[in-house]
Amino acid sequence: MDYGRYMDAYPHMREMMIWHTPYYPPFSLYLVYYVLPWIVLIVLSSLTFFRLSKFQKETSDQLSTNQGIVERVSIYVALVSLLMLIYSINFRVGSTPGDTFGARYLPFSMIKNGNSNLDQFPFLQNRNYYTRQENNHWVSKYPPGAPILALPIYLFPVMFGLPVDSPHVPCLEKMAASLVVALSALFLFLTAKIFLSRNWAFLLALIYGTATCSWSISSSSLYQHGPCQFFLALTLYLLAKGSDFYQSNDANKKRITLSINDG
Repeated sequence: MDYGRYMDAYPHMREMMIWHTPYYPPFSLYLVYYVLPWIVLIVLSSLTFFRLSKFQKETSDQLSTNQGIVERVSIYVALVSLLMLIYSINFRVGSTPGDTFGARYLPFSMIKNGNSNLDQFPFLQNRNYYTRQENNHWVSKYPPGAPILALPIYLFPVMFGLPVDSPHVPCLEKMAASLVVALSALFLFLTAKIFLSRNWAFLLALIYGTATCSWSISSSSLYQHGPCQFFLALTLYLLAKGSDFYQSNDANKKRITLSINDG
């Protein structure tokens, strides 16, 4: 295969495959599709939350229950959207693309061909460390967990004909990685809320999402870090929800919150 000619046929690939070089997609494209939606969701969820906070004393129990559900959902949406905005605001994708190229393009194979090989991507098959041949097929050397979690993000664009050389592809990869990490922060928030007040739990989730490698590494590309964090957070939530403490009264939660405030 003439590698150079293939790169000439897919001009976006050459820039996206330079080792340790960030890829900066077109500014207007990234702003419209990958930044503004999260700003809109943050504004809408915040307005919903503050509006419902003014109507806590409703006479109808059913109405109060419905308001409580909407209020909780608005908090969840605000947390995830805020983290997604933070992760997307640098307008940069793919700081170390080689490590995640298999995960970036494997969803195309899964959606279009129903398999987990990379045979249809010649630019991934020569002179690299992240793919290998197995039973006459080219496959990624990394586990398929991250690409599988990314399928919901890739599904509709790929089904509607998104080409592999589109500048949207690395953006979709980053969106999928960021969403997995943001959802892990959401489950951490739900876990912490069992033991702490809502405000403390929200703060803890923000610290986890912005002051750890969740922002610097996991949210940038489809590494294995993000899925591991997601399933660990989900496991912690399920264990905490099934614990005896979850069945305890609010007095215990208030005592823990007061002890944190005193500390």
